[in-house]
Amino acid sequence: MLKLNSSIISYERGRRLLQLLFCLFLAFVIWSVHNLSDDYSHLFQYTVVAKSSMSGKLEDSQSINKLTLRARASGFYILKHRYNRVDASLVLSPDNKLFKKIAGKKDSYYLLTSDIRAHISEATADKLQVEYLSTDTLFFRFPGVVSKEVPVAFKSRISFRDQYMQKGELKLEPLRVTMYGEQSQLDKIDSAFTQLIVMKNVSTSISGVATFTSVSGVTISPKELLYSMNVERYVEKEILLPVRMINLPEGFVCRLTPSEIRITYRFPLSDRESLSLLSTSLYINYKSIEGVSDTVVTPVLENLPAEILDYTLYPGYVDCKVYPNTRVNN
Repeated sequence: MLKLNSSIISYERGRRLLQLLFCLFLAFVIWSVHNLSDDYSHLFQYTVVAKSSMSGKLEDSQSINKLTLRARASGFYILKHRYNRVDASLVLSPDNKLFKKIAGKKDSYYLLTSDIRAHISEATADKLQVEYLSTDTLFFRFPGVVSKEVPVAFKSRISFRDQYMQKGELKLEPLRVTMYGEQSQLDKIDSAFTQLIVMKNVSTSISGVATFTSVSGVTISPKELLYSMNVERYVEKEILLPVRMINLPEGFVCRLTPSEIRITYRFPLSDRESLSLLSTSLYINYKSIEGVSDTVVTPVLENLPAEILDYTLYPGYVDCKVYPNTRVNN
């Protein structure tokens, strides 16, 4: 009986201890949220990305030194700013006349933070209440740029639902873009790659906008690409067609192996009643192999209906042997 009472007492003590610990933890959380919600004065550092429209110059430049300022912000933002692994940055678009040329240094400019204080306050208005700026000057490099026109490289990973496929070519607008940057950088670039577009189980025609993969120090114009693709539901069928030789000279015979080829073709479901392959045929033109008695040739498919979306030949080649007709010669 004493052992039973002792077990009950130990259980009660353990339960109360857990309750106490939970209450302490909850109190700590509430206290932390309350304190972190308050505003505190703190030093912040940012890399400034300045955008300009100076003729013949790079469109934007990252500051060589950092902008240091004191401001009031919530404890949450201070913690985020302090421990965020990604370098904090501000994007500003000051007037071109505020950029001052540094004498004796090619493509080098500076901005006085007193001239752009309003821009800084506006860019940080949702996070900070700026008290004063510790950095008085920001330095930038805006190198001269040249232009180069390159083709677009559309990156995609598109899969279709069963019995659906692409109809026609993928349409892109534009097909070429202009890239601006230093000559040494543009010499290494031969295409403008888009961000990867991923679509799964596509069953309807698609269209959209793709952005280009950014290249450091290079500006792309235009910045976006329009794409579109027609998608059709298809029916797949097979047919065996004989292979024939045309333009074979008199006095010669030809042996084709195989003599028939299987064609697997796909066509839109909407054309299943009207599609006909009665006039479709396979041939090999002797003129393409003239002078060769034994060779492997890919047959030509003619009169294929325009409605056919895709087709495959199996096998895709024919063993062709041409030799004199001894019976005729004798």
